[in-house]
Amino acid sequence: MVAKPSAARLPAAKPSATKPSANIPLLLNTVLAGLNTLSARDVARLGVTMPSARALIVLLHASQMRCSSLSRLLGLEATALSHLLRALARKHLIVRNRVENDNRAVEVRLSEKGRRTAQACETATRTYERTLLTGLDATELRVLQRILTKMNDNIAPLRRRPRAAAGASGAPDRPAARGGRRGGATRTRVKATG
Repeated sequence: MVAKPSAARLPAAKPSATKPSANIPLLLNTVLAGLNTLSARDVARLGVTMPSARALIVLLHASQMRCSSLSRLLGLEATALSHLLRALARKHLIVRNRVENDNRAVEVRLSEKGRRTAQACETATRTYERTLLTGLDATELRVLQRILTKMNDNIAPLRRRPRAAAGASGAPDRPAARGGRRGGATRTRVKATG
């Protein structure tokens, strides 16, 4: 009787042309990083960053939007969006208002200066988008859009999960505090006598 090799001893599969799915995250990242780098240069000339440009472009196509919806569309957590919107407001590119019926909700819209900046950002990014999509026909573009939408939908639930890095105890890992708290070293003062 010949013993089968255990799965633990088999070499790990290497990405190859026969397994394109193994390369998809790398390809997506490479394409987006290249597109981001090129677009970032152009939008920097307009005085904004790429995350700001993305927010401005989204708002360009909406008369106004709740921050929670903008957060979902941009894939940003509420805190990150708040910092981004604060920077845009300082540059007078957006206007934020509390929702009349819901004091907790905030709506945001472009100012006139923000509209002009958003249009310029969109023009800059569309140039690279056209180059990126050169050679793809209408059917391929619809398929690509459907696939990317499905991939985004697949990963959306993972983005909503709370992130907690757990150590061996199951509690989130935190640096040890000083002064005797949470297992840190305790400092003792000794009064000098003389």
